[in-house]
Amino acid sequence: MISLCFDEFYSSGNDFVFKISEDNRRRPIIYFWSTKTAVLGYDVVKPIGANQPEELKHPFVYVAELHWELPDWCKKVDDEPLVVPPPPVLEALADKRAILLLNYAQEGRVHYDPDEPDSVSVFDKLEKLAVELDLPPEQLWFVTGNLDGQSELDQWKVAKGVVSEAFTFRTCEISTYGIGRVAYESYHNSRGLQHMVSPGFAFPDQKCASWKQAKISVVERKFTAPGFGVVGGLPEPKWNFGSLSRNFRFHRWWILESLFDAEILHKGLISFPQLGVEQLEFVFKEPIPRDLLSLIESLPRFIDVEWVLSAPANFNSQNIAAVTLPPIELNFDCAFELINETSYDGSTLVTEKSIKGIYGRGPFAVNGPRGVITYLNSLGVETWSKYFDESYDQVPDKIEENGRSARFNTMIGAVLPVISNDDEVRRICKDSAKQRDGNLKWLLGAKKPWETILDELEETLSQL
Repeated sequence: MISLCFDEFYSSGNDFVFKISEDNRRRPIIYFWSTKTAVLGYDVVKPIGANQPEELKHPFVYVAELHWELPDWCKKVDDEPLVVPPPPVLEALADKRAILLLNYAQEGRVHYDPDEPDSVSVFDKLEKLAVELDLPPEQLWFVTGNLDGQSELDQWKVAKGVVSEAFTFRTCEISTYGIGRVAYESYHNSRGLQHMVSPGFAFPDQKCASWKQAKISVVERKFTAPGFGVVGGLPEPKWNFGSLSRNFRFHRWWILESLFDAEILHKGLISFPQLGVEQLEFVFKEPIPRDLLSLIESLPRFIDVEWVLSAPANFNSQNIAAVTLPPIELNFDCAFELINETSYDGSTLVTEKSIKGIYGRGPFAVNGPRGVITYLNSLGVETWSKYFDESYDQVPDKIEENGRSARFNTMIGAVLPVISNDDEVRRICKDSAKQRDGNLKWLLGAKKPWETILDELEETLSQL
C-alpha cells in the first residue's frame, strides 16, 4: 500500500475531509481524482496529510492534480512554481523520503506548443521546480492524461536543447482506475461516495479548481447497471439509444442535430442542457432556422445531472455522481449509447465519459478525439467492430463542408443505420451481451494503467 499525502487530511468514520493550503489555493489545483481513489481505493492507497507528523515519518507521495487551466496559467505566472509543498513535505523531500507527484487533469490540453516556442510551458515550469527544490527526476513525477504528451515532450526537448528532462514523465488517463474502483465498490460492497461538499472556492470565478476544502462521505450505493449474466435476459430496451450531455459543446450539438435531421430523436433518451433562442443566436451568430427552433422546443429530456456553474458551493455535489455512476435509465433502457467525450479534436484523451459506456447493456460509439477506441482496445476492452464500422476512430480532425469534423461524419454515418432500425439495434444489444459482460469483468477486476504507475511509484520510494 502506498501513502498519498495532501496539504491537510482528516477522517472520522465514513467522512473524509481534504484541505488545500493557503499557498496553493491560487494555483490551478483540484483534488477530485485523489479524493475518489483515496477513499475507494483503500486497499491500494492510503490518504494522509501534511498535518499528520507521525505519518510523514514513513515514505509517501505528495500529490497535486493540476487542472485544465494549467497551460495558460504557466504563461501568465512565470515567477510562481506549480505547487508549494508544506514545510513537513519539503523536509521529507530533502531527506529522500518522499516523491512529489503532479498529475494533470485528463482534459487533453497541450503542454508545449511548437508555434509558441518562447512562451513558458508546463515542461519549463517542471524544470524550474526541480531546480528550486533540488530534486532528482525520481523524486519529481509528472503524469498527464494527454496521451500524446510524450511527443510534445520530445518536441520541447529539441527546441530547448534539453538532453534529459529533470522529472519522470508518464502518460496515463485516470478514469479507468477511478471508474473501475467505483464500479468494484458499488458492485461488490454496495458502497460509494456521497456527494462531495466543497464549502467555497479559493477566489471568485474559479468554478472547479482550488476549492478550500472538500468533505466526502462513503455511503451505501447500489450498482446502477446490469450485473453479470443478466443482460441477454433483460426485457427489450425501451429506447434505441441514449446520449448524455451535461453542458453545451459544438460536437455534442452535432449529435443532437444529426438525430433530429434523421427524424429519430423520438427513438432515444437524450440529456442536453436547455438553450434559449438568444443563447443559440449568440453561439451560432445567425438567425435560427424554424426547424432548429422545433428542436429547441423538444428539449430537454434529462437523464443526467446538468452541469451547474452558478452555485460554487454545490458544484461538486451536483456532479460527482454524474462522473462516477451513470443513470439507471441509460444502463437498462437504452440498447445503444452515443458517448459525447469532452472534445473531438486535438490531443488524444479518454475521460470517464467513455469508460462509463462499459456499464451499459449494449454497444457504444464515441463522439470524441481520435484514438479513443484504439486506446480502449489496447487495454483489453472489446468494442463493436463486428456490428458497425469503427474506422471512424482514426479519421483526422478535418472540418468538412457541413461544418462538422470528418471523424464525426464517418462515425454518425456508421451508427445511424443501426440505431434507426428498431429490430436491428435490439438484436445487436442482445447478441453482444456476452461481450458486454467481458468488458464489465475487465472494468471490475483488471489491472489498470494507473495501478501500474502506483506500483512503479512504490518501487521507486523503496529505492530512494
